Amino acid sequence: MRLQSSLGDVKYGGREDVDNHGKLVIGTVTRVYDKNGSADVMLQSGSFMGDNQITNGIVNSCIQLENFSGYDEETDTYYGDYTPLQVGQRVVIAFIGSEKYKPIIIGNLPTWNKNKTNVNPRIDAYGEGAGARGESCRVNLDQSYSYKNGNGEYEEVESSCAFTVGKIHKMSDHREDGFNFQDLTLRNKNTNKTIQHDLHTSLIVPFNYLRVTKDTVKDSTKAKYNRWYHDAQLGITRYSQDTPNFLFTTGIDEDQNFEIRVQPKTYKRLRRDNEPRVYDRRTLRKSESKIMKKFFEENPNPEMIPPDIEEFTNFRMEKDGTLSIFRQTEKGQTKLSFTDEGIVLETSEDVDLKTEQKVKIQANKDVEVNTKGDVNLNSEKSINLSANERISLNAPKIVQYKEVNVSVGEYDSESMRFKDPGETGTGNKNGLEW
Repeated sequence: MRLQSSLGDVKYGGREDVDNHGKLVIGTVTRVYDKNGSADVMLQSGSFMGDNQITNGIVNSCIQLENFSGYDEETDTYYGDYTPLQVGQRVVIAFIGSEKYKPIIIGNLPTWNKNKTNVNPRIDAYGEGAGARGESCRVNLDQSYSYKNGNGEYEEVESSCAFTVGKIHKMSDHREDGFNFQDLTLRNKNTNKTIQHDLHTSLIVPFNYLRVTKDTVKDSTKAKYNRWYHDAQLGITRYSQDTPNFLFTTGIDEDQNFEIRVQPKTYKRLRRDNEPRVYDRRTLRKSESKIMKKFFEENPNPEMIPPDIEEFTNFRMEKDGTLSIFRQTEKGQTKLSFTDEGIVLETSEDVDLKTEQKVKIQANKDVEVNTKGDVNLNSEKSINLSANERISLNAPKIVQYKEVNVSVGEYDSESMRFKDPGETGTGNKNGLEW
């Protein structure tokens, strides 16, 4: 039968159960096709909606509806949410145009047992007031979660059991009574312990963290980089800033030594013994590992050349309490150390001691001065040598005594005084100091 377009559509009546008009059904996910964003579903009625391995989720499988998704033609960019379905999820299915061959998953039904977990509140929201009515929570399959209550207090908990908490009341960061994992909000009601994945069967280990910022959008050899790095297993925490001809770094290393280091002429940093010479480049998505491995092979990082560090200043506090300050320049090296053996100053440069007040040396044992050059004592007033035992002057030449007038210049420390920028910069205009 052939119809003219002006006559309209053919109407079939009386069988809404056949054409799925306005129908919603409930089912359980049995297989997921992540690449196509679809899934096979077993309905409560016992019917099956899905594909097979040949059609691979593109013919009859249920399409997953995302809350936010789009494409910008002008910039040729895709954006949106992606939350992969899991086998066993209970889902609600509708039908596009009421056609049974166009099913779409429009949402999930909660599957948690309120007697086992407090993902949902322990009592009705009206009983807990606005704090419960305004809360939001998301728990992932690996039991990591994000939680925020009606006051804006929040918890971000990772599968590695690391967490970040923001609370109104004070928390302790002491080892003895500090806020720990078992003080978090979401719990198993049977054990009253914080929810987490099975530590005995999971392959998850403590994470390493890296945050990078720079003063330009693109990666550039001229950019200024700021890097925060943390290795949880080795206990390394480090912050660094580098430009093409400068490096500042501070942090604690794997041996619990604290260090501050400045290199005024190079950004290159010496690699520690535990650092690999070549890092394994990989993305977080395993399905792309083969493609990206080939890409990284064709676009390798530049070969690491051992740095030639000529000038740097280093402040170091070691685990045993030893404190040292070291400075190296083209002129030489100087090291001041505070150790169990005492205070040691080693240098290949001149040493000047200047003060507007007196200098006093008091020791319970010997004071010894050794030099291959002259030793000069100059004073505009008297020079007194006193001893309870004896004073010995030994020299291969005759000691001469001459009456002379000595003039000693006065030292002024004014040039060292810190001046507030309000004095030198803004002139304290409008009450501004900086």
